[in-house]
Amino acid sequence: VQALAALGMLDILRKSGHELAAVDVEAVAVDVNQRALRFTEFNARLNGMKVTTVQSDLLADNAMTSIEELVGRGESKKFDILLANPPFIPTPNLVSDDAALSLRETNSIATNSQSYGLFSSGGVSGEDCLCAIMQMAPRVLRSDGGLMAIVSEFMNPPLSDLDEQKCMLLTKVEQWWGSHDVAASGVLFTNEHPLDSQVYAQRRALTDDHGVISLWLNHLERYQIEHVSPGLLFVQYQNKGGNTNNAPGCNIDYRLVPKTNNGSLWTPHNFNAVEYTMKMLNDLYQS
Repeated sequence: VQALAALGMLDILRKSGHELAAVDVEAVAVDVNQRALRFTEFNARLNGMKVTTVQSDLLADNAMTSIEELVGRGESKKFDILLANPPFIPTPNLVSDDAALSLRETNSIATNSQSYGLFSSGGVSGEDCLCAIMQMAPRVLRSDGGLMAIVSEFMNPPLSDLDEQKCMLLTKVEQWWGSHDVAASGVLFTNEHPLDSQVYAQRRALTDDHGVISLWLNHLERYQIEHVSPGLLFVQYQNKGGNTNNAPGCNIDYRLVPKTNNGSLWTPHNFNAVEYTMKMLNDLYQS
């Protein structure tokens, strides 16, 4: 904790902000939900932390400008770490709450829509907020080792190390980050066995109503989403210590987290998955 005392942290869409209590940092928490920010402020006071909260919609045209004005545009005012748990569910329009209107219909579709509001809906593709955060990260992180860590779901992850979906997904993630003067590298973890669209649709429908399940299945098919997996994404600028030998751009590595009897990547107390993930991260950042 003492070694992290000088860190500046940007916490985006992390709901209650309880993760910030793990280290001694000066943090800024950003969320579109005012209630989530109030919980963050409460947790901060409870733990004696210094946290600035900002209500902002990352999908708005002026989102990046408002955050840059807050942190300043100079390198010394940028963040060491960016944490994010963005809304990631690829919701059909009929089961996604509008930002301004909360529908209260009596049919099953609208009733279940209340579970997929601002805190969980990632747009029709599930990637709207994830993409926005990755495009913003290079502009707010320190170029000398700034680190981004994201918890999300990822669409169409590879089923094996040889699957062509691996190249497609990594290329998309790298393009979101974009091309910048400073090199960045990272690693994406997803489950060895992701959910297929049939199982995912049944889980997200929140009902046994075949009409609602079909709505989800048709939506996933329309956006060519065949598999979904929880995942962890880490990206870090590489010129820490003034090293500028690496080529500009972003290079993401990929790791499939082996399934165990304790469950998958996000299963609570899945110590095997935690051990594997930590080992891979240590190997990456010590090499």
